[in-house]
Amino acid sequence: MSPRLSPTERWSQAMQQAGYATATSPDTFPAARLMAPGGDRRKAEHAYRELLDALPDNTAALKGLAHLLSLQGRNDAAAPYRRRLWQLHVHALGVPDVAEAGAAEFLLAAETGGTPPERAPAAYVEGLFDSYAATFDEHLLGQLHYAVPQLLARRFIALGLPSDDRLDILDIGCGSGLAGVQFERHARRLDGVDLSQNMLDLARGRGIYDGLYKAELIEHLCQCDRRYDLVVAADVLAYFGDVQPLMDAVHKVVADDGHFLFTVEKSDEADFRLSASGRYRHAARYLVRCADVAGFACKVCDEAVLREQHGMPVSGYVVVLHQP
Repeated sequence: MSPRLSPTERWSQAMQQAGYATATSPDTFPAARLMAPGGDRRKAEHAYRELLDALPDNTAALKGLAHLLSLQGRNDAAAPYRRRLWQLHVHALGVPDVAEAGAAEFLLAAETGGTPPERAPAAYVEGLFDSYAATFDEHLLGQLHYAVPQLLARRFIALGLPSDDRLDILDIGCGSGLAGVQFERHARRLDGVDLSQNMLDLARGRGIYDGLYKAELIEHLCQCDRRYDLVVAADVLAYFGDVQPLMDAVHKVVADDGHFLFTVEKSDEADFRLSASGRYRHAARYLVRCADVAGFACKVCDEAVLREQHGMPVSGYVVVLHQP
């Protein structure tokens, strides 16, 4: 009697019969190989479906089948498999079950160019940065050549504001405190707020903040009874498409003659769009319009390179809004 084959062994056998000689394991078979001439894609599809019947959460099979269907222009048929991949991803991030579907739909829209929500789901952002915290600073500074905190600090100094420990400053989306380090010496009081507890723990370890708050940004701003001379948002608006609610909320906490400094990634097209990275990009004209509606005057909107991505510069804007 011949030994019983495992689901992956049956897949390998079926794929090789379909003309994909190198398909020994779904984990090591690049989906790009499905484009090779001579392969029978109909048989390959059947092999992937059989494997998923046995192992429905096999990520290699989900990726392979989604890619195979997309190669044939069957994007609607591929969508459930891409969606399941994103559900598994956000589950691994620790996103609560009740929020998994919304987070997966957001990432699917980013991947496929579908209609995006007006902002990234808060539970997804929290899970993403909780999981990212351990390597956050090293990755940003060492690999992405992250320049945002320094860009904001230089723009702040160029404003000619008092810079001798006299300002009340709020760092929204403070993360590990990289921006806070740049502004600490200018602060009479420095507060930070972030969704991610792991990031806040890193920020607390720097010993530079007077207050740190775990909260969703708009909720915190709307409930805040303190006024600040300066609000800083380093690489935060990338998780908001429609920035009007955030600008309105920031306006409530900025003191008279105060400022809001932030960065965004640049969009040359729509007011805002969701990129494949899961981050929003914004047009300068849109930012100026939202600032005006909120009650700010836009003093500066300078183009700059914020960081690198896959070895290529990521362009954005350094923006200064003034509360008259």
